[in-house]
Amino acid sequence: MTVCSGTNAGTYFYCYDGNGNVVALVNAANGSIAAQYAYGLMDDVMIFNRRLSDDEIRTLFESQGGVLPPEPAKASPAAPAAKPDAATRLKAVKALLDQGLINKEDYDKKVKEIMDAL
Repeated sequence: MTVCSGTNAGTYFYCYDGNGNVVALVNAANGSIAAQYAYGLMDDVMIFNRRLSDDEIRTLFESQGGVLPPEPAKASPAAPAAKPDAATRLKAVKALLDQGLINKEDYDKKVKEIMDAL
C-alpha cells in the first residue's frame, strides 16, 4: 500500500494472520510497525480517564471471572543489572514514540527525566 501525501506518506506492507485478516502494517522503508489490528469480540468495554495500574487491571480482570495463569517461579535474585546509558535510554524512548506506543507529552517528560539525571 502506498500513502501519497500527509504525515504518513510512504509505502507499507500488509501482514496477515492465518485467517487472512490484516493484523499489521509495516513501513517498507525502515521495517517499523506502523499499525496493529486485533480481531475478535469486544464486550464489557470500560473507559477510564487515567492509566490503570497493573494491580487495578488484575483486580478488574479477576472480578469479571478472568483467571490468570500462575506466575512462573522466580529465580534467585542476581546482582542488579547496570542501568543503560542515557543515549541508549533516549533511543528507546524515541522508538516508543515512533511506534505510537507513547504520546509526545510522555516522550517529552521521559526525555527531561533522563536528561535531568545526567
